[in-house]
Amino acid sequence: MRTLIATLLLACLAGCAQSLPSDGREASSFSGAPLVRPEPDAARRPRLEQELGDARVEWARDGTEAASIRLGRACAALGRYQDAVAAYTAGLERHRDSHRLRRHRGHRLITLHRLDDAARDFRDAWALAKERPDALESADGSSTDKSAILYHYGLTEYLRAEYARADDAFALRRSLRGMKDENVVSAAHWHYWALRRSGRNAEAARVIEPIRDGMDVQENKSYYTLCRLYRGLTPLADVERQLISEDGKLNVGLAYGVACWRRFELDDEPGARALLERITATGNWTAFGHVAAEADLARWPR
Repeated sequence: MRTLIATLLLACLAGCAQSLPSDGREASSFSGAPLVRPEPDAARRPRLEQELGDARVEWARDGTEAASIRLGRACAALGRYQDAVAAYTAGLERHRDSHRLRRHRGHRLITLHRLDDAARDFRDAWALAKERPDALESADGSSTDKSAILYHYGLTEYLRAEYARADDAFALRRSLRGMKDENVVSAAHWHYWALRRSGRNAEAARVIEPIRDGMDVQENKSYYTLCRLYRGLTPLADVERQLISEDGKLNVGLAYGVACWRRFELDDEPGARALLERITATGNWTAFGHVAAEADLARWPR
């Protein structure tokens, strides 16, 4: 039966683009609104399609864990998140004890707003990985298997409003050795708010104590900017001037942190809610800041 399931999943992935509902829905928001598959830039699409085709061939040829991850990533790069989940599931039929496949599937389950399923994947991934030697996950050396699992697990529990569990995951992540500045600022942002929302303000302040001027942050600049705000190193007005990028788009990650600051630090609930609504109006539904804004609005007191 398991082999049959994997075969059917591969057949789905090997065909044309996944058949979507008539409204183009890839997922549903927390309010039930359709989340339509994002289309990649036309100039990039031929290369992404080629990469997907190559990944299918590789997976069909050897079906390794690495080939399964490559296939899932190639699907996700084209906005085919359900297909990405199917690819990781097919890989798990062959590699049942893979913490890496569970970590990657969990990430795309967050994208699809399936938070309970994502949390389950990250819990299982950590149970499998915690006693194994850690290994680099990314080619640039900025992330390891264990740090990636715990980061996404902590994020998922934050999105589920399970703040004590989020704290546990992020605290475990902080105990890992060799954490780079990129890793520190990304987790500190979510960990800080998990603690603030639990009323544990003194502990939240300790989480951001390592934030300082001159950290080596190239990718997670929005998280660094926000952590500097929380630490008192950057004024709110400077952060708010960065909310709109040069192309006129709202930076949803930065905006989400500012909304939280307005709500819990400045007691400005109208301003916070207005900013959350601006985030959800962008349509950038795959971004973590957008998912978090949706989750907050869904739980907002009426």
